[in-house]
Amino acid sequence: MTVQYQQTLREPIGFEGVGIHTGAPCHVEITPAQPGSGLVFELEGGVRVPAVAENVVETARATVIGKEGASVSTVEHLLAALFGMGIDNAAIAVNGPEIPVVDGSAKAFADRISQAGVVSQNEIRQRLIVSSPQFFRDADRTIVILPAARFRVRFVADFAPPVGTQYFDGEITPALFQ
Repeated sequence: MTVQYQQTLREPIGFEGVGIHTGAPCHVEITPAQPGSGLVFELEGGVRVPAVAENVVETARATVIGKEGASVSTVEHLLAALFGMGIDNAAIAVNGPEIPVVDGSAKAFADRISQAGVVSQNEIRQRLIVSSPQFFRDADRTIVILPAARFRVRFVADFAPPVGTQYFDGEITPALFQ
């Protein structure tokens, strides 16, 4: 197995706009961070919230993370872009109740990450190695995780019209996000 090293941004990037759910003005500034620090949201009032599952407080209409009474909504597209572009460590300062909607996808975030550049750090990336099939079910939702040499996602969601059925099957790489 190839050793992979952690990565961060070469230079800071920022986004301004409105929140898709609140319509409120929002600003986010993403800056490089030290190896091993992870992705950490810095919210108003100085609350630092690592982007980990334990800090997810809501998923009804958007992914909301928070702690100590502070939270930020609609983090999913930004986090997808950071993950997809290989960013392990970054400080994400947020001004407003949610991440700006930008174009409604992860693409604008990924494009700006690509423009800023990605730098390798001198610490080995922690990876989840799946050694046996894992199944998770919650009502009508199912996730199956299978051992594989590469990170690949096969996704099917069936929403009511007008959205309808959505399908994706592909390897998750920076090229996919650009």
